[in-house]
Amino acid sequence: MLTGNSPVAAAVQFLAPLVFSGFMQDSADRGGAAVSIAMAAFWTMLWWSLSIGGFFVVNGADQASQRMSGVIPVSRRTQVRARYLSALSLFLIGLLELGVEIAIGVAAFGMAFDGVVVVPYAVAAAALVDAVLIPVFYSCDFAVAYRRLMMGGSVLFFGAVLLLEMLPESAKEWLFGIDPTLQPAAGIAAVVAVAVYASYRLSVRIWSRREL
Repeated sequence: MLTGNSPVAAAVQFLAPLVFSGFMQDSADRGGAAVSIAMAAFWTMLWWSLSIGGFFVVNGADQASQRMSGVIPVSRRTQVRARYLSALSLFLIGLLELGVEIAIGVAAFGMAFDGVVVVPYAVAAAALVDAVLIPVFYSCDFAVAYRRLMMGGSVLFFGAVLLLEMLPESAKEWLFGIDPTLQPAAGIAAVVAVAVYASYRLSVRIWSRREL
């Protein structure tokens, strides 16, 4: 991620994910559009998920930074809650940018709009990634956590792409033809809610026990 307080650096960091709309070229059919949106969603949400790491720089090896976290006049639980709320704000920014990318894909590349059927699943997957990511940042130093997450995210992405490429067209049509507005949506929301709550409780436990 970019660092610094200049307006240019901030603008680049916020606008950079829009380049992922390039995945949406040549996606005139529903199946192709769904795959393209899924890929754009993965990288867009991963970009903002990794930006969450900026909240944990003070957890690094620098002793002065660690002491600063230890003397902040708020409880460890409050610190964790604040970071989860900050992560939620980045998550919402990612959703907004994904919407812009889809609009670009439809307007500029003629992408099939009905490919958005995959969006609820992509959003749920991104939330689950964040639920795993934050405790990892709490459990180890910033640089180590960042490296582990980059490696894990890359493996998941290329594994998913390879799996989708291996599926026959009929299987893709069936997979992306599932209506997420029906009963599966409630189940997915429940799984995400449980995962986020468990993530929060685990982060509180880790951070409360960590020596600073």
